[in-house]
Amino acid sequence: MRERITNAINKKKEGLCFPAEEYNAVQFSVKSTATEGYLYFIAGKSTSHNSDQQVRFDLEPNGEWNTYTVALNTVPDYTDIVTSLRFDIGNAGEQVEIKDIKAVKLDTSAPAILLDRTFHTYSDKMNQVLHFVASEPVEGI
Repeated sequence: MRERITNAINKKKEGLCFPAEEYNAVQFSVKSTATEGYLYFIAGKSTSHNSDQQVRFDLEPNGEWNTYTVALNTVPDYTDIVTSLRFDIGNAGEQVEIKDIKAVKLDTSAPAILLDRTFHTYSDKMNQVLHFVASEPVEGI
């Protein structure tokens, strides 16, 4: 979907279906002068767009193509099949173009963090040293 809107955009993308279990985010590219937007979706027990299934996101209002990834699995009842997306972006007079909408799977897993606590005692005081340690090897930090 690629749209050029010279006023605020309230664009629905229906007729799509993707399983919430396999895809936990939506990635899309926007060229806009707007600073924020909302992505509404229908999933789980919902049958229409509502404020319970929406995610707010910030936009870079530089008029260039920017790619955004919006996690959907942080919203209640993100289950079953996603059947509709609705973008609410910008206000009257702002320009908005959207392209390259796709469902993606974000790797949100992280190793458990363990706490290593050591006490150093002295005659007049006690110091506590805390170390936070990953429970498994981590790369890319």
